[in-house]
Amino acid sequence: MRVKGKQFVPHGRKVVMAFPGGAGYGDPKARDKALVRTDLARGYISADSAMRDYGLSETEIKAVQDAVSKGEIV
Repeated sequence: MRVKGKQFVPHGRKVVMAFPGGAGYGDPKARDKALVRTDLARGYISADSAMRDYGLSETEIKAVQDAVSKGEIV
């Protein structure tokens, strides 16, 4: 596809748009821990990032990873 301008997508075809994420707003350690655990479970953040940036403990991270491996959360 062209970078700019009007373009038509044929019927039955898909357009996938991907944009880079922002840096977020506020102190990451102030984010609700339940939301951080959900982000970790869904693969939005790594275990390293969950610990370093969001302040989750090794125990909390292991609990999320165990729950995901058992299919308890997705």
